[in-house]
Amino acid sequence: MQIFMDGTATRNYAPDQISISIRIEYKAYREEEALRSGVNKVADCINTIMSAADFSREEIKTRAYSIHEVIHRNYRTNENISDGYEFSQYMSLVFDYNHERLARVLVACSRLKVMPNLNIRFGLKDIDACSRELIADAYNDAKLKAEALASAAGKHLRDCVRVDIDFPDNRGGYRGDIMAKTARSSNVDEGTNFMEEVRKIDENFRPDDIKVAKTIKCVWETSD
Repeated sequence: MQIFMDGTATRNYAPDQISISIRIEYKAYREEEALRSGVNKVADCINTIMSAADFSREEIKTRAYSIHEVIHRNYRTNENISDGYEFSQYMSLVFDYNHERLARVLVACSRLKVMPNLNIRFGLKDIDACSRELIADAYNDAKLKAEALASAAGKHLRDCVRVDIDFPDNRGGYRGDIMAKTARSSNVDEGTNFMEEVRKIDENFRPDDIKVAKTIKCVWETSD
């Protein structure tokens, strides 16, 4: 007799990594202006983040870049009308979890004249190590259930002859979007106002634990 049994395990892990996606957009009527001003806004953003939170230029990676004409259709005249040009640049910043450093990035970006769109994601640096822990937990769960079923059938549980492990995308975490609300001065200093904003975010901005789950399928041999 064979027993087919699923084992499941779930654990909560405190995030130890922060990923920030940064998107900067700028529109202008002329392509040259959109490109020139957009590049300047990107440089301002990078320099601001580097200064406020002690990042190097190499840590702020460019993922994508585009500049294109924005067109809308005038259905009354049956014509395509240009609304100018839109510049976009996407960057990423990944660093070990540090809530004060994150707070500095948020406050610094809020003070830019053109605030970027920020998407924050909390994650785990070594998801594979977490998975290994969960596989052991899931195996023990499957074995306990298989032993109970074998006992109810008057059998003895012998060897586990097959294990299938799922590999779900458990690399997720909490993510949040921060959009531009107001434009402030781009001056990022160590003054009282800047540090007070950092302190408020540092005290109140806490991510939830990340839940990671694992399921395995086991096949057990039994004997009388």
